[in-house]
Formats: sequence, structure tokens, C-alpha cells
Amino acid sequence: MVGASAAGFPAGVGNPAGGFGVRPVFVVLFVFVALIVILVVAAWMALSRMRTASSSGGGARSGETPPASLSYSIGQIAPTGGFEVTAYALEDPLQPTTGSSQPAAGMRRVSVQVQITNPSSSSRLFSSQRAFDLLDSEGHRYTRSVTTGVAPGPPDGEIPAGQSIRGSVVFEVPMTSTGLVFRVQGDPTAASVSFTPS
Repeated sequence: MVGASAAGFPAGVGNPAGGFGVRPVFVVLFVFVALIVILVVAAWMALSRMRTASSSGGGARSGETPPASLSYSIGQIAPTGGFEVTAYALEDPLQPTTGSSQPAAGMRRVSVQVQITNPSSSSRLFSSQRAFDLLDSEGHRYTRSVTTGVAPGPPDGEIPAGQSIRGSVVFEVPMTSTGLVFRVQGDPTAASVSFTPS
């Protein structure tokens, strides 16, 4: 009698044995779907972060995009990165001196006399390593040449409070380059300043 009664229940309806046989399948299916959803959401968030990073720009010298460059004339004082910059003269082309190296074939050298002033109340370090560049009318960028033999060299080093250092920055550009603009950036995150010869 007991055996007949147990056999009369359909699997999963009033039969504990049948019910427990079905539930693990639904649990496994639920866990599988939940894992897929979590992976999709994580991939979407990672992609969003990558797009944000790429759109923010990494072309700045420090990995950050500084504000747009401000334009000044030769002889004007321009603030950048807590320093005051004055470009005094631009010699184009730079005439070679005895013992100085020569530009590469098809190139010419351009020299800019520049002064860096520290207007703050404490000593500050100025690095010329990545502070100067020259742009032409086509948007090409040229960094300073480091083996020219021109003295004094580019302004560089510790500047006492209220003091200035001055020197010449030399660039090597193609003979055909025109519309040259001298650009200075006081520090990697500051807005640069540009000097245009009159």
C-alpha cells in the first residue's frame, strides 16, 4: 500500500525525491547566468574607462593635457609654471662660429636668447630638458639641439628667489621651414607660452 502510494505521485509533485532531483539543475543554471551577467558588466566598465582615458589626451609632456598656449611678442614677459619668461632675440639662421658643429644636410639652425625669472620668495629649479620647442607653420615640432657649441647654453638649474638666468636655445629645422614660433613650458602641467618674431 505504501509502495503504491509513493508510485502514484508524479515526479516533482508531492514527491520529495522527484523535487530534489530538479532543483539542482535550476540552481546551476541560475549561477551560470549570473556569472555571464557579471562578466558582461565588468567588461563594459573596463571599456568605458579605456575610452575615457584615451579621449582625455596623453599628448602632454606629463600625460596630462595643459591649457592652450598664450601668444606673446619678442621682448614681452610671459608667465608659465610660476616662472616669468622673456625671449629677447631670434637668430635665423644661426651663423656657425669657429669650432661649432654643423647642421645636418638640408637643415639650418635657429637660436633664441631667452631669460627665465623666478618671481617667488624661494629658490626654484628650472629644467630646460623639455621646456623649449619650436613650431613651424605646418605644425611640426622641433626640440632643442644639444650639441651646437653655442655658449651660453640654454638656461637651466637652480634660480634663487627674485633672480634670473639667461642663455641661448638652439634648434635644428629644415631649410624650408617657415612661420617659426618659439614655445616655452615652465613645468609639465602648466600652460605654455609662445613667442612670435615680429
